[in-house]
Amino acid sequence: KADLGIKACGYDNDYWAGAVKACGGVSKMPTQAQLTALAEEVYGTSVSGSGTIYANWNTDKLDEMGFDTSSHTGFLIWSGKEYSGYIAYRRYFSPTSTGWGSNGRPYSAPQAVCLGD
Repeated sequence: KADLGIKACGYDNDYWAGAVKACGGVSKMPTQAQLTALAEEVYGTSVSGSGTIYANWNTDKLDEMGFDTSSHTGFLIWSGKEYSGYIAYRRYFSPTSTGWGSNGRPYSAPQAVCLGD
């Protein structure tokens, strides 16, 4: 875990740690600032003080980036920031809003997005 930048592990089915491993470490996962910048680009507006945007997402832009927009509920992306051995931060993207939250690390819905060199 230390080689990947993970501070603590608490579950056998730790999907966040799996995402970190798939990306090659926490440093290769998006930061909260990077996911906020992505949200601002996708929704075409600035993030409010709470980090939430209420606007319609740009489907064409998301499709160009390789995200699946066919779900009417949207998708989640893990950040590289863990809260504890049991919880990590993620950003949700829905057709009409985006914002921050956290999930238990055994939650399999968030996607891993890895940073390139």
